Amino acid sequence: MRPGRIGIPADDVRPLRPPAHTTQTETPLNTTLASDTTRIRRVAAVLLAVYAVAVIVVVAWPTPVDAGSHAWLSGVLKSLHSRHLLMFLSYPLIEFTSNVIMFVPLGLLVGVLFGRRRWAWAIALGCGVSALIELLQFLLLPGRFGTIDDVIANTLGALIGALIARSILAWRIRRALHP
Repeated sequence: MRPGRIGIPADDVRPLRPPAHTTQTETPLNTTLASDTTRIRRVAAVLLAVYAVAVIVVVAWPTPVDAGSHAWLSGVLKSLHSRHLLMFLSYPLIEFTSNVIMFVPLGLLVGVLFGRRRWAWAIALGCGVSALIELLQFLLLPGRFGTIDDVIANTLGALIGALIARSILAWRIRRALHP
């Protein structure tokens, strides 16, 4: 049946295939995903710039950022341990976890920027940035300590962030394909 006959309005018929003037990749679904992806990547780029400034401030601070809270946190841990609470929790574990958490946003944002196929580069970038930070702290900031443990923790954080990015990107594709 042709549109406009037997009660089928012409504007109610949707083509089964994309119009002849479009390529296979220009379907409405792909166009929507592409524009959403562009918007998400722009937001990720802005957030990455803000994050980078914050990290630079933290890592370039002449003294360790936890210097003022070290005594307080040690007291809290001692109090908890005296009550046999959270016995596994130690200051080095808190410091390691803080370093992991600090690099999760890097892995996440770079993973989103690089996309589904190159998300693993976020891990390499996290490791490289961390190694550079630790080297600069070791060479240029006498009050700071550059350690391999920090590089490992930061790389782990970038890995976690990149895996989150990969999961989000895969979920978006699945959701678009199967609404």
